[in-house]
Amino acid sequence: ELGYDGRTDFKNLLYFMYYFFNDIEFRTMPDEVKEARTEEQGRKITRQSMAGYTAKLDRKNLIDRNTNNFIYYFAFKKTQRIVEKDEYLQAWHEHWDRRKKGMDNYPSIMKMFSDYGGVARKQAIPEINGIYTEQIEYLNTLIQQSIEKEMENQN
Repeated sequence: ELGYDGRTDFKNLLYFMYYFFNDIEFRTMPDEVKEARTEEQGRKITRQSMAGYTAKLDRKNLIDRNTNNFIYYFAFKKTQRIVEKDEYLQAWHEHWDRRKKGMDNYPSIMKMFSDYGGVARKQAIPEINGIYTEQIEYLNTLIQQSIEKEMENQN
């Protein structure tokens, strides 16, 4: 019903949805952080896979990614520092001021990296579509039961 094809790694999809629908913080994280978090939990789910999973949820209108609610952060490789919007904006204002004064793009971005520990980024936080609350709750119940069954089998 959700439109995932047979090549989908359904175990990764199961865990992604488990985290996505049950851990509000996970849903708000930048993709790089989500990838690192799943890797820490012993299940590496790539950013590309998560982007595809999220896109399908969006196409089915279960979530809305076109919100005005963003998470702001500085990123470098697997390191992210979540910040307030003001700090994010300050970093970009400083970058554009340096560019206006004649500094090339790369050295200016490297200055941002040096000053803030990464490059300023923002990402929309997906919101659950309330119209489909009943279907999402049913899906989440199935996900939770599957995870619990797996845990029982491991013990």
